[in-house]
Amino acid sequence: MPNVAQLAQNGVKMTNAFVAHPVCGPSRAGIYTGRYPTSFGTYSNDDAIKGIPLDIKLLPALFQENGYATANIGKWHNSRIDKKNYVADDVKTRDYHDNMILSANLVMSPKSAVLIILIVITRLAQRYGIPRLFGAIARIFLHQVI
Repeated sequence: MPNVAQLAQNGVKMTNAFVAHPVCGPSRAGIYTGRYPTSFGTYSNDDAIKGIPLDIKLLPALFQENGYATANIGKWHNSRIDKKNYVADDVKTRDYHDNMILSANLVMSPKSAVLIILIVITRLAQRYGIPRLFGAIARIFLHQVI
């Protein structure tokens, strides 16, 4: 299993950053693909919703191939071109983020973010057999944050 502490210790500190596109959907598509969004036809949020071509490997898949477990938590509306119906409570846009909760009607406030994290922790505990104590500790911590 990859050692994140060692990665952080031996990593590079970035002091400058940029985005590949000024609009959120194409910018996320750029992060997930490592490519300029315009290189695969994503110029706007409408294009992002239409989907990323299936022949483009996404960053989470590369992480998985190198021993990382991945999940997508947060805003995502870059579907894949396969046009499957990805709906709230059971979003399965790809194997690496089937634990994602997606709702266009969910107001992104600190409380809703905590709710999403609690749901994801619960699903991960159910899926991977993480001890219940871990989930209970996380719930207590997050409850104190609210």
